[in-house]
Amino acid sequence: MTAAALVYALALIALAATGAGAAWGPGRLWARLPFVSRNRRLL
Repeated sequence: MTAAALVYALALIALAATGAGAAWGPGRLWARLPFVSRNRRLL
C-alpha cells in the first residue's frame, strides 16, 4: 500500500466516523429509509 492510498483510506474512515454523510451527502435520506431505521447499525 502506498502512502497516498493510506492517507486516502484514513481520510475516508475519518469522514465516515464523523457522520459527514448527513452534512455533505445522502445521509439524512439514507437514515429515513425504513430498512435502515429498523437496522440502526447501518447508520
